[in-house]
Amino acid sequence: MDVTGEDFHRLLPSLLEAIADAQFVAIDLEFSGISNQQKSRSRAPKQYAGGKASLQDRYEEERSAAEKYQVLQIGITCVGESLNR
Repeated sequence: MDVTGEDFHRLLPSLLEAIADAQFVAIDLEFSGISNQQKSRSRAPKQYAGGKASLQDRYEEERSAAEKYQVLQIGITCVGESLNR
């Protein structure tokens, strides 16, 4: 479903219901710029255990980008389980 600023308030109840009913929700943000993740990942041995970012580390990187750049678009994927296979 495509949601614009014009129909956001009308579709909000359906969006909230889909999120509440989902077993898994993925969120994708499109920013007005690109952060230099290579720079922050160059600290991998010290900052990230095993060279991989934790969920908290990724959150902080995305938060930093959101503070630096404007969020242009948000994508939300709601995944449910089908019991009728």
